[in-house]
Amino acid sequence: MQRFKVCMLGAPGVGKTSLVQRFVESRFDERYIKTLGVKIDRKHVATPHGAASLIVWDIYGDEEELPSNRRHLRGMAGSLLVVDGTRSTTATIADQIREMNTGDGLTGPYVLMVNKSDLSGGTSLDVVAENCPGLVENAEAAFVTSALDGSNVEEAFTSLASALLS
Repeated sequence: MQRFKVCMLGAPGVGKTSLVQRFVESRFDERYIKTLGVKIDRKHVATPHGAASLIVWDIYGDEEELPSNRRHLRGMAGSLLVVDGTRSTTATIADQIREMNTGDGLTGPYVLMVNKSDLSGGTSLDVVAENCPGLVENAEAAFVTSALDGSNVEEAFTSLASALLS
């Protein structure tokens, strides 16, 4: 079984930690606790291309300090870029992260997750594509997700694992 380091990237409060928790532990915690540094989890995934072990690095999101995250990205095979579907500005931040990673040679595949679909007034994938076309166009896949009810969470992680194996 191949192992891959994948990083959760995005602005603060987009739900990165909640998505990892839903994926790894199949649970949701409504309390907001800011991630300090990095939290590492692991889960085995079955894909059409075989089995993979994802080592998920949940990296703190702070748009003012994006360059300080660089050391956490070394060895990254791919990433999940997370946007808060209720805050359109987080798509711009995700796009900046994508551009910065591409410029620094961290070009592994990424899956886009537009999170918080369970909340009313959420941004659709079409709106994100309209505002940040490169973010959607360059993604391996894009999903509208909910850490609360689990919608498309497993699918997003499995999609990234499949891309890494192919």
